Amino acid sequence: MLMIKKNDIFTAEVVDYTSEGLGVCRYDGQAVFVRGAARGDVLEVRVVKATGRAVWGRIERITEPSEHRIDTDCAVFPACGGCDLRHVGYGEELRFKREKVERALRKIGGVEISAADVIGAEALEGYRNKAVIPVGRLGDSVVTGYYRARSHDIVPHENCKINAPEINICAGVTREFLERYRVDTARHLMVRAVDGGVQAALVVKGGLENGCEWVEMLREKCPNIKSVLVIENPNDDNVPLRGEIECLWGELTLIGRMGAFEFELHPFAFAQVNTQQAVRLYDLAREYAGEYGSAADLFCGAGTLTLWMARGAGRVAGVESVPEAVECARRNAVRSGAGNVEFILGDAGAVKLPRTEVVTVDPPRSGMDLAAVEAVAAAEPERIIYVSCDPATLARDVKLFGERGYKADRLGIVDMFPRTRHTECVVRLKK
Repeated sequence: MLMIKKNDIFTAEVVDYTSEGLGVCRYDGQAVFVRGAARGDVLEVRVVKATGRAVWGRIERITEPSEHRIDTDCAVFPACGGCDLRHVGYGEELRFKREKVERALRKIGGVEISAADVIGAEALEGYRNKAVIPVGRLGDSVVTGYYRARSHDIVPHENCKINAPEINICAGVTREFLERYRVDTARHLMVRAVDGGVQAALVVKGGLENGCEWVEMLREKCPNIKSVLVIENPNDDNVPLRGEIECLWGELTLIGRMGAFEFELHPFAFAQVNTQQAVRLYDLAREYAGEYGSAADLFCGAGTLTLWMARGAGRVAGVESVPEAVECARRNAVRSGAGNVEFILGDAGAVKLPRTEVVTVDPPRSGMDLAAVEAVAAAEPERIIYVSCDPATLARDVKLFGERGYKADRLGIVDMFPRTRHTECVVRLKK
């Protein structure tokens, strides 16, 4: 066996993908991971990093392109870490996502299950209704974009194709404002664009001067703007959306529509970023739940899934740890006329749930902690509907529920994030 070294060059066929969407080929029997590779490609690859655990390569030349490869239409792909799969056809992307989810459940969760439903997206571009965009400097210029894969280096990008157009407009206006007024306190820009309007929030450390000028620039270039905020966040971690909010213009919250419901959205409240696919996701979760008289919805955010579950049910309780989200959820229940819903402020693992027939959970990417799993199991539901954006943590938690007598019997995949490695899935667990 060769000693694989950085800058070695070899030719090989891509035979698979990692869970992150990297192509997998082999060099002297060892797996090499290559960004931007398609299954079936024959590539000339340069080794860029080799450790005792793994080897990464870079495409030097495509010797024989795969039948799944398509021309990319983005100048910063694959350097930008926002998209992973712009180089393959959508059928191949859905195949990859199905295999990724089923493989995680099999290898991590110990569950052999096939997806009964795979729901692809109709819109592959312009679907993202919210973005949190890093702000930085390149020389004397202000840049916005997304991080390079496996780093916090910003890849400058002015026209992200998966963002709603208003998001890109607001980013461009903000760059112009920051340069014109020499603002150096901005760290992130959050833009949410829903049918009720557009909200822009600049996350800063050390205040913002000339904010009124930013408001006027946004109002001129983005006619749908309804709200302009500043978020003072003194922390240097990876949680930009927290701190003190100042409303420079408009309202603190936005109103968005999802299916038959209108939802009030606080800037800190979670809501699905793909509105069209969220309707399909929630419809699938409601279908998997079947008939019931009582239900609880953990990690409920602004109450979107909770209100979906409340249709035709008896009592439904939503549980959420973010106070602003709970306030929005309660107003959303009033707005929708749902008198059978209550919302509880608290951590999913600390709230004692009453016995209930169905529990839905939609946790963050990190999944559920053990206390939350125990809280759900203690409520002794007949069915658990687990909504997840991370197959690995989903599979881990499915295994934990399996140890408590629950078996996964139905799996659905809803592609919420086209052109990326991410997808949303729903698993039903029954006693």
